[in-house]
Amino acid sequence: MNTRATHKTEGFVLKTLSYSDSDLIVTFYTRNFGKLTAIARGARKSRKRFVNVLEPFCCSSLLFSRKQRDQLAWLESCQVINEFPEIRKSLDRTLLASYLIDLVDHFSIEEKPGRELFELLRSFLLLIEEGDTSERLLRFFEIRHLKLTGYAPALDCCMICKAPLNPQQRYVFNIAQGGLHCRSCYTTPAAPDVLPISVGTIKTLLLGREIETEKMKRILFSGQTARESKSLLSLFIGHILGKELKSLKVLDEIQRMGL
Repeated sequence: MNTRATHKTEGFVLKTLSYSDSDLIVTFYTRNFGKLTAIARGARKSRKRFVNVLEPFCCSSLLFSRKQRDQLAWLESCQVINEFPEIRKSLDRTLLASYLIDLVDHFSIEEKPGRELFELLRSFLLLIEEGDTSERLLRFFEIRHLKLTGYAPALDCCMICKAPLNPQQRYVFNIAQGGLHCRSCYTTPAAPDVLPISVGTIKTLLLGREIETEKMKRILFSGQTARESKSLLSLFIGHILGKELKSLKVLDEIQRMGL
């Protein structure tokens, strides 16, 4: 007899989709199961069940069931752990948090466990909740996220000659190849997928990729580093995904408007 197995885990809401007049399909990123999609019966109509627990980036304790691993799960219950109220009060914090969960959603494979990615998302959402909306936070999340999902850019040495990072050398980052070329190896005229990058920015990204989260604020983030790292990471992520995320477009537009 094929009975439904019940599982319990913690998860962040990545997105929701209307399934019928009364149901929602909800995508979570969970501690134990990675990305998980479940149907929440009656979530659109009930005033008691699932109230305020299926909002984007809300963290909850989930109870779900299913017959087989490849079948759509049924969300049995959902209890809020942290709804991040301060993020929801602020437009810039909300947009920043939305971009983080959008990244996780687009890079994650259904039900590939990733506890480190879950903890990364949790720790950075808590920083945003506390008021950190800096470029440094955004870039360090991107570089750590790329590392955990297997897409880390090669920043430790030149991809051609393999020479280690040298403060006296000049470098470019090749978007298509995902790594550095020193100027000794790169002699081709400027191209749109090749970006000059300073050694200072490279070192900052390498440090931000590894440093403990609570020590991130100690890292100096110059205007040059902010500009170079934003160009490098946004173009590299766009190259991997084959598109620019809408959440990043909105975030950039709001920041340009100074809202």
